[in-house]
This record gives sequence, structure tokens and C-alpha cells, in this order.
Amino acid sequence: MNGAITQFLERFPYLESLDASGYSMSLKSIGEKIDELLQTKPSKRGRMDGVTSLRYFHDYMLNNVGPWSFRPPLRGKSPFLMHALIASSTMHLCHIVPDNTAYKATEAYHWREAISQYSNEISTNVGPHNMDALFSACIIMTFNSFALDEFNPRSSFVFSDRPESLNWLLLQSGLRHLLYMTGPWLSQSIWFDMFMASRGKDTSFEDHRPGRAGLDPEMADLCGIDDNTVEETNPYLWPLRMLTHLIPLERSLRSFSNYTNFMGRLLPEYYEKLLQKDPPALIILSWWLALMNSIPMWWIETRVKSECVAICMFLENSEDPLVLKLLEFPAESCGYVLRHVRERGSLVSCVDVMEED
Repeated sequence: MNGAITQFLERFPYLESLDASGYSMSLKSIGEKIDELLQTKPSKRGRMDGVTSLRYFHDYMLNNVGPWSFRPPLRGKSPFLMHALIASSTMHLCHIVPDNTAYKATEAYHWREAISQYSNEISTNVGPHNMDALFSACIIMTFNSFALDEFNPRSSFVFSDRPESLNWLLLQSGLRHLLYMTGPWLSQSIWFDMFMASRGKDTSFEDHRPGRAGLDPEMADLCGIDDNTVEETNPYLWPLRMLTHLIPLERSLRSFSNYTNFMGRLLPEYYEKLLQKDPPALIILSWWLALMNSIPMWWIETRVKSECVAICMFLENSEDPLVLKLLEFPAESCGYVLRHVRERGSLVSCVDVMEED
């Protein structure tokens, strides 16, 4: 642990000084309260204490989880949020120093506590007094569910019969449910301005038009969408509408919030089609993953590429030429060469050799 911390501080020396990070005495006091709330003892060899974790989250994590102005509430008794803060901080340390087993053990413990206590809180006690802590913990836990330790397309849900293999995506709808539960008090939340800003003047996620107007014709054909199709009768219309609005956006961090809004608004009927490995559902998801792959964000990149490659591997033997054509964009994005593209390349090479002869 000490060697790992030394290695990390060599890369980020400003973390060594509380004064340099601009901490006030009140923030230090809040940090000390964390250990009381979590009933943990002061620093032990091989694990980070609450103050160190809070310090790390404040100094580094806030600017490395997304483009949001992310400021979780640190006052009040919300041990599930403190567990989530410590877990996410340690998760990033595991990403920086992947061979440190102490970090991994600490991360696992705090995620377990955060998820358990959050689940209990949200099922029994939701109100204006704790909604900000719940929102914050929900957003932070997104990192845990979405992150993937190593690139392994064969671990994807498309090669599994276990429904839980899609939990990384399914759990992203948690914020939507929480917004519904806190509706009466939402305007009082510290997150209210951010939630409103994420919509802004963009009405992309309010486009519930019936029919195929505005959709890519080939995508609409694949999904069986005609001029009279409505969301209630076709599970692909809504996700395809959302995807259509995302495709023209600048492929950079500026579009990150728009991209992530997509996964938080997917509906159960579409999830069912994904679990059935239905080609139209997989094509829509692969295009979204291709867009996400343009975002250099540490906690999404491995999952995005691994799942995108997995879908390409799963569908590349399809006998439907439309599926193969629509698969080319996500395959190119994640660096996977599809079978028909390889064969086409081999054919071109043979023709070139014959012409040379």
C-alpha cells in the first residue's frame, strides 16, 4: 500500500499537502465525521481512511468522472454516500495502480456497504431530507455498475444466458426512478439546476413522434418501423429516436451528458429485446456504444469497447445484409474487422495479384 501511494503521489504531488488543496478546517471536520459514521478506525496499513478518501475525491475525482459540476453534499448523516465516495475514490486508484490488492479489498468493502445502505434507504425513507445524498450516491454508483476491469468481449451479455449480465446497463435507469420518487421536492434539490441544464434547449429526449419521419431509412427498415408505428407497439422506436438525435452531435466530452441520458431513458421492453439478443436491439445499442467510444473517460472505456466488439462478433455471421451493413460503423469505431469485411479485403487482394500477373 505505501509503495502504491508513493507511486501515485509522484504522479500527483499536490495531493500530499492539505494546504495546497485548499481545505478548510470545516472540511477536515467533515472528513473526521466520516470515520465516525462508518464506524471505522483511523488509518491502518493497507487501507485509506475517510479523510484521505474525501481529500482524493475532492482534489481529483470531481474533475475526472464527467463534464458535470459534481458537488455531492458532505453535510449530514449519510453513511451510504460516504461509502460511495470512498469506494469511487479507491476504484480510481485501482485503475491507476491495478496490482494493489489492498485498494481492491477496500473498494469492494465500501461498494458493498454503499449499495446495501442505499438500497435500504431508498426503499424505506425517501424525502427532501435525504434526496440530495440519494441522487449523489446514485450517480456515483453508476461508475461501479458500468466499469469493467478488463477487456473481454466473451464476458458480454450476448454470450451469456444470465439476465444479470446486462445489469451494467439496466442499473443506469436508477436515477429516472429516483427522480420520479422525489418529484414533489425536486425543485429544492442542489441537483435541480444540473438536471434542468442537461435538458436545456435540446428537446431530443422529448421526441415521441410516431412513424419513421426523421429516422435513418435503413435503421427504420431493420426495426420494422413504418409511417404508422407508435412506441406502444414497437420497442425500437423510442431508443432509435433518441439515437437519431445523438448521431450528429460532436463526438467529444461536450456530448457526454447527452450520450449518458440515452441509457437512463431506456424502457423495459427494449431491455427484454436485448436479453433475447434480437438483432435490431443489438444494432441500436452498438451504435450508441460506438458514440460512447469517442469519449476518453476512464470508467467507461473498457466496458464500451468490450461490449461493442462482442456485438460485432455475435452478429457478424448474420445472413441479413442489412444487419451486416449497419454493423460496419460500430465495428470501425471499436477497431473490429468484421468477417465480411475481411473476406472482401481478401478478394480485393486476390484480384490485385491476378491483375499484376
